[in-house]
Amino acid sequence: MDTVLVAVDGGPASRAALDWALERAGRARSALRVATVVWTGHASFTFDSEVEPLYEQVLLDAEQHARSAVPGVEVTTSMLHGVPQAELVQESEGASMLVIGTDKSSKMAGLVYGTLPMRVAARARCPVVVVPRTWQSRESSPVVLGVGDEEPSPQAAEFAAREAIVRETRLELLHVWASSPVYPVPVRQHVGHLHESIRHWHEEVITDAATAIRSAFPELDVTERLVEGPRIPHLIDEGERAQLLVVGRRGGILRGLVLGSAAHDVLMNPPCPVAVVPVDEQRELTGAETAPSDARAG
Repeated sequence: MDTVLVAVDGGPASRAALDWALERAGRARSALRVATVVWTGHASFTFDSEVEPLYEQVLLDAEQHARSAVPGVEVTTSMLHGVPQAELVQESEGASMLVIGTDKSSKMAGLVYGTLPMRVAARARCPVVVVPRTWQSRESSPVVLGVGDEEPSPQAAEFAAREAIVRETRLELLHVWASSPVYPVPVRQHVGHLHESIRHWHEEVITDAATAIRSAFPELDVTERLVEGPRIPHLIDEGERAQLLVVGRRGGILRGLVLGSAAHDVLMNPPCPVAVVPVDEQRELTGAETAPSDARAG
């Protein structure tokens, strides 16, 4: 059985993360491990005995809420001690995914300060789902997989496909492209045939990605969407109508602290729950059998 790790701190963002994980647990067999971190970053701060009862109450409230929301769900709780980022990254080792809330949303465009979810997503050893505080369920909406200029990683593709199967919805591949960054003039207006050639190349990128996923998951409804324009604004706009937006975390990590540009920029203004999936460049898409049978049953 999958184990979903949920980070909580008693705030509204962490409640949204817990509710998202509970909604998923109601669809797929998964155990929940609810964790909170008592911050002990400075040795001079020895107030554990004073604040631990507060954290214990946070865990108790979360456990009671989970059991009430999804009767029969397997729930365990953990109180960790240390620096939250480091503790959550370490705990992600044995989890199928880590779910964490954020106060950011697509309505807060332009904010550029760092957050704990972004730091965790940059280093976690499993997919990290970052849930906006304002999250509301969108049961009829698709799971959207962001496709860059390369075929999506097997990990991101399989994760997105599995989540679409769990939700009994379609998987939409979204590829945003633009010719203008390569040329100093608007290509469409001045060199129409070149613009069409570039567009055709991008069409092949998303078609090849869709073909690979359909082959691996033949029962899944996979659609393709090609959009021209700036990548991040379109990803955010399209995410406004998605249940989940999935992006891969490739080798764009600087000393384990900084996400690749797409994941980083989307998490600055998440339009919906965003899954950041770490990528193993050596793996290949292995087929539909990689999706757990319980998840595929929905």
